[in-house]
This record gives sequence, C-alpha cells and structure tokens, in this order.
Amino acid sequence: MEFKELMEAFAAKCGLPGIEVRGGGVVLEFNDIKVAFLKNENFETIILRAVIGAPPLESDGELAKKMLYANHSLCNACGATLCQNPDTKEYAAVLVIPLKIADADLLARSVGSIVATVTTWKETLANG
Repeated sequence: MEFKELMEAFAAKCGLPGIEVRGGGVVLEFNDIKVAFLKNENFETIILRAVIGAPPLESDGELAKKMLYANHSLCNACGATLCQNPDTKEYAAVLVIPLKIADADLLARSVGSIVATVTTWKETLANG
C-alpha cells in the first residue's frame, strides 16, 4: 500500500476528517501531542516522530542518562526510541515502521505507543 493510501486508511480507522499528505508527510494531533508521519523513500519506512520537549538546563545530563536506560527497555518492547535534536536540544520519541508491513491497525497501535511514551516523558520533564 502506498503511503498516501495508508494514511487515508489510518484516518478513516480513527474517524479523522480527510488528511492532506504534503511533501511525503502528515502531522496529526492526539491528546495534545503532535505526531509527524514521514515517509522515508530510501528505506521504504514510515517514521513517526513526536517532540517531548526541551530539558531543563540543570538536569540535561542526568535526564539524558535516564532516557538512554529507557531506550533499552523501549527497544526490547519494539517501542519508540528516545533521542535529542542536536540543534534545538529538544527530546523526541521516534518509531520506524517498514512500509511493507504497515497497515491502519499497526499505525493505530504505534500512535498509542508513541503518545504514551511522550506523555510519560513530558511529565518527567515537568517534574524535574
């Protein structure tokens, strides 16, 4: 299934109004969390990415260490990978799905997973 068709099927499954794919991507909001769906042509994957936020400066190193430890568990559970943008310093959660196995149900489960991960880490950032 092509990326545009997949995103339309996903939108229909979630009861979302028609979506517009621009430049190989779509951004949708779930529980106040924006999730970008990007098609990676080179690797034939869909990348889901959601920003967690910028770390407080005084705890950036300690927080990064906790996130690295969490990556181990998340990867073992086929969950999102936590990362930090080197330019903006914002943390994000990223999930990569091979296009050949992607369907509306898998995208729905993946969105649930990434939103839960981002929600947990946003709370962690807010609480120091």
